[in-house]
Amino acid sequence: MKTGMPTHRKYRPFPPVDLPDRTWPGRVIERAPTWCSVDLRDGNQALVDPMGPTRKRRL
Repeated sequence: MKTGMPTHRKYRPFPPVDLPDRTWPGRVIERAPTWCSVDLRDGNQALVDPMGPTRKRRL
């Protein structure tokens, strides 16, 4: 079973930029990130501990 986004060859990555004082921007993206479905219609649904109606009204 294959997971993740399909690999496309249409666009080439940007050439690396020489900035020696930076660490993570020098890395090249080689695959799509892990995606997760998040329902943000209410905003409350995305919280680890969702608020109840009383707390929502206070805010």
